[in-house]
Amino acid sequence: MSNSDSITFFYPSKIMGGAEFLFLRMASVLVDLYHVDVYYVDFRDGFAANYAHRNSKINFIEQHAYSKTLLPSKTLVVAPLSSMFDVITQLSGVDIKVFFWSIHPVGLEEFFTKLFRKLHIKFDTKDKTILGGIIDLLIEKDSLYFMDEPNYSYQKAVFKFKSIEEKYLPIPLAEKHLTSNYISNPNINLAWVGRLSEDKIFSLINILNCCNDYLLANDNQKIVFHIIGDGPKRYLLESFELNSNLQLIYRLDLSDSSLQSYLKENIEVLFAMGTSALEGASLKIATILVDFSYQPISTKYFRWLYEAKGFSLGNSHQEGQIYGTSFETIMEIIKKNNLGLYASKSYEYFSKNHSLESITDKFLKILDADPINLHTLKETKLKAYFWINKLRTIIQYLKFICKKS
Repeated sequence: MSNSDSITFFYPSKIMGGAEFLFLRMASVLVDLYHVDVYYVDFRDGFAANYAHRNSKINFIEQHAYSKTLLPSKTLVVAPLSSMFDVITQLSGVDIKVFFWSIHPVGLEEFFTKLFRKLHIKFDTKDKTILGGIIDLLIEKDSLYFMDEPNYSYQKAVFKFKSIEEKYLPIPLAEKHLTSNYISNPNINLAWVGRLSEDKIFSLINILNCCNDYLLANDNQKIVFHIIGDGPKRYLLESFELNSNLQLIYRLDLSDSSLQSYLKENIEVLFAMGTSALEGASLKIATILVDFSYQPISTKYFRWLYEAKGFSLGNSHQEGQIYGTSFETIMEIIKKNNLGLYASKSYEYFSKNHSLESITDKFLKILDADPINLHTLKETKLKAYFWINKLRTIIQYLKFICKKS
């Protein structure tokens, strides 16, 4: 960061999710503990903007739908890799540097697939190769790091970039010091934390199917399943047929501190992926790491977070992949009150690989390497897509004005 005067986080979002918490926490840590000048670009009614009152030291910049967002000069933009196109089309300013953090393996592919569909263009191998070349440039310029090995491997397979340098910046989370403890009750209390989105909903439904099957064979048991999070695929749960001994509790929107207390007081085992899995482990809650899938899945075998490889916070589900712990085994561990060992191992894994202090120090050292200039990024082959999208945006804006008049 030696050549920049400030850091600007770019992640405009109106929903609560692990990635939203991640960027907001990083912004807060940098401004509070490292005394960095921090800006955050968000919608007026966005997730981060709604928490602005918590930290008045963070300067919020409003993101507008139909105009560019002007950034302070000599700032360094930190954005998810999936926001690459938004960064070059929506941001402007003098002497702007850019650093991308790849925090979701399918994020970039998913974004461009949807963008091309809107533009009535096929997203083919040629386009993926162009993006692969840009990824190579970003890696060369120390402007792109991956959160884990599955993230890197998946995108290398999709975009065929040439770089073999695996640059990892694991997801960090602060240690928690809560005085509250689990409030014992006769029911089994499980939880899901995360968005109810197209890449996660089938993983959650699979877990609920496991609950149904277990209760069918153990009709003297009752499971209370807490679903913490919201998203566009929630409607799939509304038609899900529940065993009479399976109760769902929805907590769609919990603040950071409320989430921590709720998990600590109510949950025995957490099922999650991404930063949400770290949330449970940091609280010394036994945590199962769940894989993501865009298709229905059926498996009764899971892995604990501490069994992950390459800093993984969730792999793409592979048919035939069998992990070492069955759902029935997890239930037996709970019934025999043997969760302490698994909770401790989850916490130890988190502390060793994802502590906030070590990751933040690494993050700042990476930013000292002088990442790519925004102007240079705009001159890549993404420029053609930029002009096509700009024309489409102008047409949308004119339609918007006509409706108002």
